[in-house]
Amino acid sequence: MIDDYSLMPRAPEEHIIEAAISGFVTQLDAGLIGRASVLLGGGRDTVDDNIDPAVGIMIPATVGDAVHRGDPILRILYRDESRLRAALPLLTTAIHVAEQRGPASPLIIDEVL
Repeated sequence: MIDDYSLMPRAPEEHIIEAAISGFVTQLDAGLIGRASVLLGGGRDTVDDNIDPAVGIMIPATVGDAVHRGDPILRILYRDESRLRAALPLLTTAIHVAEQRGPASPLIIDEVL
């Protein structure tokens, strides 16, 4: 599967969240995106929950990228419309696009000794 992604399962439905304005992606909240993935069925809330390996969230635009209005920022692969509706508020909150580029984050934040 590493060499041929077409072998991986893929959910039948796709929803794209687009940039509302032209500018720069200044934040993508990984915690909210992760919670949304669980709501879609791509993770577990409890040990008994099933995981659907076909659903998920693809991120074509990352922090620091320039985007134009209408450019895709998140591509959501899903099976169930009600799960998508539950996940969308988290995903729209997770994205921040600003007219000005945000400050660069350091690659290494700190050392663990």
